Amino acid sequence: MTSGYDIIIFRTFPTETTRLYRPCRTSGTLKNRHQVGQPVKVLALLSGGKDSVAALHIARLHGWDVVGACTLEVVGEDSHMFHRPNTRWTALLAEALEVPLFTGKTEGEQETELEDLGSLLRRARDETQADAVVSGAIASEYQRTRIERIGHRLGLKTFAPLWHKDPHAYVHSLIAARFHIHIVATATDGLGRGWLGRKLTRRALTTLERQAERFRFNIAGEGGEYETLVTDGPGFRRPLEVVSAEPHWHRDAGWWEITEARLGEPHDGPPPIPLE
Repeated sequence: MTSGYDIIIFRTFPTETTRLYRPCRTSGTLKNRHQVGQPVKVLALLSGGKDSVAALHIARLHGWDVVGACTLEVVGEDSHMFHRPNTRWTALLAEALEVPLFTGKTEGEQETELEDLGSLLRRARDETQADAVVSGAIASEYQRTRIERIGHRLGLKTFAPLWHKDPHAYVHSLIAARFHIHIVATATDGLGRGWLGRKLTRRALTTLERQAERFRFNIAGEGGEYETLVTDGPGFRRPLEVVSAEPHWHRDAGWWEITEARLGEPHDGPPPIPLE
């Protein structure tokens, strides 16, 4: 079962590959690069959460050249589009993943945050000559269609490798692939303050599945039930080490604020199996 999950999510993507190269108004550059054997240059939206890190990893599995990661930090109270907790640490994550980082800020207001993302992607595109942008969208039509709209305007193809993947298979595959995932925010019944900072191991995932079934929330957190931060895994040259963190809780929601972090020693081989 473990290897099956790994293959399902991280090694076979015929639907998405076809979709990326499907003829469209902005696909010419991609098609030409692919035909002559040049690697496709892609930008990856990077929040530090499991979905954005997994999408970046999948892009590399396709043999594409991830020429930049893009992080939009939300400085307002909320966002309809973007992950908020601990995005300040994407600079270290990008270094660990050995990818250049482009950053921007947004107040998170519904009308302006898309303009802010467009400005960030335009700057990254101009500096890298990227062909496409990769996102970790799984089921949110709101998120996916708006990224596609921005990409179309900028002449960038868009790629969502996790789109409509089975959530149970997907989360299991992350653990099987040895991603080290911490829960850094919760906002649903069944995920109390004891989940803040908890690492998603096989044991923790079993408990998470039980809670998801009991309280009827999406096991992958696609409805905002929880947010994550990846600290190690495939593609990481060095792990991100959390030195200190402070939990915050208000009523039925909370977040785990990382106050100090650093990069660990370089890996000599594959990342270790996630343990409690």
